[in-house]
Order: sequence, then C-alpha cells, then structure tokens
Amino acid sequence: MKSFSKFTVFCSAMALGASILLSGCTSAKGPDPKSLEVKKEALISEAKELHKNFVEAFNAADAKKLASLYASDAQTVLMPPDEMVVQGGKAIAANMEALVSEMAGAQMTMTEEHFLVLNGIVTSWGFWEMSVPAPKGKMLTLKGRFTEVLAKENGKLVVVMEHSSLPMHTGVGKPVRKVVSKASSVAGKPTKKKH
Repeated sequence: MKSFSKFTVFCSAMALGASILLSGCTSAKGPDPKSLEVKKEALISEAKELHKNFVEAFNAADAKKLASLYASDAQTVLMPPDEMVVQGGKAIAANMEALVSEMAGAQMTMTEEHFLVLNGIVTSWGFWEMSVPAPKGKMLTLKGRFTEVLAKENGKLVVVMEHSSLPMHTGVGKPVRKVVSKASSVAGKPTKKKH
C-alpha cells in the first residue's frame, strides 16, 4: 500500500476545498438578468400567439385546433362560462366540439390581455368580446373575462388552467348582486299589512 506524505494530503485537501469554494461562488452569481428578460419576452410573445391562434380557431369553428391549445394532461382544467368544470385533455376536446357546434356563426375578439411570467410559467388575464347570431337575424354581443395559466408541454406553450366567464346578470340588465342586495334589504324590512 502506497503511503502519502502529510504535505501531499494537505495540498490535495486544499485543492479540493478551493475547487468547491470557487464552484460555489460561480453558481451563487445566478442567471444573467438580461437572459431572463429575453426568456420572459419570448414566453409572452408565445402566449400572445396562442391567444391569436385561439381566436382564429374559434372564428373558424375548428374544434381540433382549439383543443390542441390545451395541455393533454388529465389534470388540465377548463372552467367555461356555461359549465362548472371540464377536466382533462379528452374532456376539453369534447367540450370544444360541442362549443363550435352550439356557437355556429359566433365571432370572437380579444379586447385586452395581460401577462405575468414567473419561473417559466405564464399567467394571463384579460377581456374578450363575442358576437353571437340571435333570432330574427340579429347579433347578440357578449363581453367576458378570462384568467389562465400557460406552461410548456413538449416544447410548446399550452393552456393548463383556464377560467372564462361572463358577468352574472338577471336577464333584465341588472347584475345579480344588485338584485340580490335589493331583495335582501326588502326581505329584512317588515311589510305593512293592509287592513
């Protein structure tokens, strides 16, 4: 068995310690802020493109293209205006088939969109407007809002969670909360009896 001098062991230990210390110093620096900004801008650009593709697919009644914009994972969640929840890629694809069938002739635009990128995940929110054919050749205009989470799946940015909704109205042009508030205040007051 070969023996090492104390000096050789000391020098080896010092070299190992210095290499660990130096590698720790270089990794403690963190990523280049400019590089992170470029990645952030690229994700936002990709998210805007996803929204553009969504609008085009919706307006063309292309259910397959709409479904391709969502993650295929079983945990993917869609909360559309007319249902509580649709979960999973297959269920979302079926929902898109029903959507384009039921909304034949509808046209949509994104009126406002906002983005926030954190750790490679994009959160987005905004507003949309839709023209829907109504009886007697008229068009009904719907104005709604959305929030969503976008992430990469197989190198492509897709929707992993979306909530789209319309403000709740009573059908008489008044928001539900105002009608409920008025009904509650009336219900709390004693009614006068006629004699």
